[in-house]
Amino acid sequence: MKPIINLEGKVGLITGIANEKSISTGVAESCIEAGAKVVITYQNEKTLAFLEPIVTRLGVEDVLLLDVTKPETMDDVFAKIDAKYGKLDFAIHSMAFAKRDDLHGRVVDTSADGFALAMDVSTHSFVRLARKAEPLFEKAGGGSLITMTYLGSEKVIANYGVMGLCKAALEAATRYMAFELGPKNIRVNAISPGPLMTRAASGIAGFDGLMAAAVERSPLHRLVTPEDIGALTAFLVSDAGRNMSGGVHLWMPGTTSSGKAFRYAMMDHPAAGAGETTASVSLPDPVPAHPLLDGLPELGRGESSIVLDPGDGQRVFKIVSSPADYFYLAADDRPTGTHFPRLFHDHGVIGKSSSGYSFRLLEIERLQPVSGDAEQLARRLSQAYWEGCEKWANMGVNRGRLALYHISQAPPPGLPESLVKAIAALSDFVEEYPVQPDILNPHNLMMRADGTLVLSDPVFLP
Repeated sequence: MKPIINLEGKVGLITGIANEKSISTGVAESCIEAGAKVVITYQNEKTLAFLEPIVTRLGVEDVLLLDVTKPETMDDVFAKIDAKYGKLDFAIHSMAFAKRDDLHGRVVDTSADGFALAMDVSTHSFVRLARKAEPLFEKAGGGSLITMTYLGSEKVIANYGVMGLCKAALEAATRYMAFELGPKNIRVNAISPGPLMTRAASGIAGFDGLMAAAVERSPLHRLVTPEDIGALTAFLVSDAGRNMSGGVHLWMPGTTSSGKAFRYAMMDHPAAGAGETTASVSLPDPVPAHPLLDGLPELGRGESSIVLDPGDGQRVFKIVSSPADYFYLAADDRPTGTHFPRLFHDHGVIGKSSSGYSFRLLEIERLQPVSGDAEQLARRLSQAYWEGCEKWANMGVNRGRLALYHISQAPPPGLPESLVKAIAALSDFVEEYPVQPDILNPHNLMMRADGTLVLSDPVFLP
């Protein structure tokens, strides 16, 4: 007897995978486990490195470029699916974007071009995806479209802004397309997840408390996970969900007696321990074999790095496994200047980490822990960042992005102009790469011997 959720012989397109913690990663895992063959997409060359361990671990053969602002890339994706598989059974839309200026401000202040861009990427891309998928669904005898939404579509969520309008339109599109495509046996649904404990939240003590409050008010006393969302998605795209279409499916651990789901209400509770971080886990891997590293003592470890001392007092060798760290320290378009680490040499890939990412060896300037005036400056900066994260807590993984941008636009008193410019440059970098800023703890920052504050390790994989 076959399992109820059986995707054997089905081909699916999954968009929106940014890293291991993405909702779409959980969706891909569940669909592959149920027997589906999946095609995944990446936005641009800068994001491709972040998919390395996912592609390897899941055994994905087809990884295609899809930038929804460039129609030719969507044409190419569906042409390649048609050429290789001759059909498509389901497609997952998981993407949203709005410019910093438009998320940072009020809805009434949204620019016309910013509003159009947010709607285009977050909403109309789903419509275009459906149009392109339709003929391939017909070849399969029917199909299923899924998109990801959020409560801000129907309730006013503080500081969610223009994205709430995009999600409302997205849900309306779900209903209308379900009606229009139903006669062709094509189903269209939206999933509206509850709060997820991501890396962007788990390292912050205050947010841990807020998540704990969400757990407490949930009937099942737990948070939803990407795997949970993946399980629901696999059900909806399978034959078991054949009669479900046009719905917005709330997905969290339990509902109230009135049938209303417990939702993301983080801001109902004050944040304890503001500006503190929970203890991090050090990278467990041994130092990779390399002639430059033989016999060198370790200076320290982070979650995704190992630092060794070559003994000259000027440099360190930093082994990084996170592409977030690598691009921040070594990419051609990385931020540079007074408040950024100096790179002496990029020695390239020297092995593979247990996380699945490549180990890269960098030779960078030696820095020291903050003290004195630099420490006070670091505390002022981290406090401003925390306050921004609190303000935009309902923006999920975008909270840090907006908090950082806010500092660059409305810096707190006492920040030197050079540091404000550095924060603006870091904000621009975060816009270009799928990384999150992390300057909550002043001890994540370092300084030079002359007392200059350096943004030594301000990004991470969300």
